[in-house]
Amino acid sequence: MEAPAPRIFCVALTGYSSSVRAAAWARASTEGLCFLVFLTLPAAFNPLGGQPIDPVKASLLRCLAALIATTWVASRLLGAAPLTNVGAQPIVRAGLIVFGATTLSTLLSINPGLSFFGSYYREMGWLTLAAGVVLLIAGADLWSDARRRERAVTAVLVGAILPGAYALVQRFGHDPVPWRNLGGPASTFGSPTFLGAFLVVVAPFAMYRFATSAQTLASGETRRWTTLSYAGYLVFVLTLAAIVTLTTIRGPLIALVAEVVVFALVIAGRLPHRVRRLAWAAAGAFVAVTLALSVAAAGAAGLQGVARFLGVPRPGDSSPNSAILSASDRLIVWSAAVPLPLVDPLRAMIGFGPEMQLPVLQRAESVARTTPTEGGQWDRAHDVFIDTWLTGGALGVLALVAVVATVGRTMWRVAREGTGQQSVLAAAILAGIVGHLVEASFSFETVVTSALFWVLVALAAGLTPVRAASAIDESRQAAPRRTPHKAVALGAAGLAALLLMPTLWAPAVADNVYGRATRAQLVGAAQSAAQRAESAASWAPWVEEMPRLAGLSWQQVGLQRAGESGEQLLGRAEGQLREAIHRGPYDPFAHLRLARLYLAWARRAPVERSADELLGQAEQACTLALSDSPYRPSTWQACAEISRERGQVDEAATRTERARQLGGQT
Repeated sequence: MEAPAPRIFCVALTGYSSSVRAAAWARASTEGLCFLVFLTLPAAFNPLGGQPIDPVKASLLRCLAALIATTWVASRLLGAAPLTNVGAQPIVRAGLIVFGATTLSTLLSINPGLSFFGSYYREMGWLTLAAGVVLLIAGADLWSDARRRERAVTAVLVGAILPGAYALVQRFGHDPVPWRNLGGPASTFGSPTFLGAFLVVVAPFAMYRFATSAQTLASGETRRWTTLSYAGYLVFVLTLAAIVTLTTIRGPLIALVAEVVVFALVIAGRLPHRVRRLAWAAAGAFVAVTLALSVAAAGAAGLQGVARFLGVPRPGDSSPNSAILSASDRLIVWSAAVPLPLVDPLRAMIGFGPEMQLPVLQRAESVARTTPTEGGQWDRAHDVFIDTWLTGGALGVLALVAVVATVGRTMWRVAREGTGQQSVLAAAILAGIVGHLVEASFSFETVVTSALFWVLVALAAGLTPVRAASAIDESRQAAPRRTPHKAVALGAAGLAALLLMPTLWAPAVADNVYGRATRAQLVGAAQSAAQRAESAASWAPWVEEMPRLAGLSWQQVGLQRAGESGEQLLGRAEGQLREAIHRGPYDPFAHLRLARLYLAWARRAPVERSADELLGQAEQACTLALSDSPYRPSTWQACAEISRERGQVDEAATRTERARQLGGQT
């Protein structure tokens, strides 16, 4: 028996209403999760971790990105409106080209596991890029709506308040966290350079709000809230600029000036001639006031970053090279890095893989010889385009240029032809992209600045949306029923997100355990340090730092114990150091540590192995160490010691002389 028509209509209407509410909820959840990224990512750090900054930030970004992807897919499947054709957006397509090129270089990397997950200290592997691309795709859809765009801008600005306030607390000597070797206010970023880089990306959002408030005042609207808003954003912009100068890092300072000039240039192009002069005067005054505030707050330190361009040494630095431009080291690294992929056509095309700068740069003698300290290493070229060339090859560079060019061309057109707040926001996005690239030309991207770069790109895509075809749009609006295949897709997306969480959060867990290991090592509890480092290594099986610490700690404990028990611990140390070599086969110190273990083992009258056997293994490890790092005095000196222990006097003398020659070079 057929149901009456009114009843069918009511059932259909109820189903329609339920689907609409579900779609709206999914879209609101996506937006809320994006806000959570903006608010928590800059502020998050773990003072109990071995590396307090990037592991927790990367884990947070990746987990939130997985949830954003899930809720966004759900909103699309449920037909949430307004519906944009994200795949047809040129900016999104350019971003997907970057993603594709990076995926290819990851698959063919010289160390695919590390390229996929990211290094322990930087966390800039494929997963972090994937999280950024999720922000791009979801943001391009969400921020096609003007109200959502404004809310996103507000969230980014609010997210900068806590790090900025913390930086000022540090500057005036009231930091509650016992950081080591910050070198200046670093806030929740662990380095003044990274703090300045973050503020450079945030500053255009503040300039946008300041400019729109000024437009409102100029239009004759004199409400109290408008005046307070104008004054508040002016103070906000000046505070951000003052903190950038307090870091005394020249890259962010130059980037800040560059984006102010770009913003003023683009905005001035739409103004009458007389007002245009005022815009340029305001930009000049902004730069002058920024420097004045810095000097007032920090005295000579406020201009230290500028003075470093002239070769002025840091206060208290009396080293022979202190008056030489520190940029000269970067010039050496840049000139040595550029030819490296050209040794192999494959590497010239796709690079060595994400996070592979360290092993590649150590192959160049000039780079190894300009390493600031004997134990330090250049793990980046400190230029975003050269780093991209090393990791992604020609395809990576072309993809990056394609994104920047597409955003630049599109935002220039919107800024010159758009109306109202759209044109001002386009100018701010353009200034932000320029500022970020200028800053990254002296440094490198971090988890936070990379994420905000993709947010800028997503906002640019949202300003120029490609709407879905009206027929398709109407059909989805009219029949958003939850069909079986949609239900399966929704369930699969949710399950995938849940299953990925342990892996995505693993860096933060491993870092927390590793932090306990390093603290145990500092207080002399070597066995506890070894056990905890082994536990940390099981959480992050792609990281070599954790088995390395475990091996060195077991070596320390084993050498203190006599007899068979000590030998067993030394064997355990050997296994951990070999595991570290397996995970990081290109570490120039990996084989040297193993060689030193065998040498120490041979000197303690071994029971299970003969001294000659251990010294032979030490020599084999030493040969590999010299092959990995032939430009370091410590490597040659350690190998000379092994040669003397084996009775090879001439070889020991040769190696000692080579260590002396390298140690005398500058």
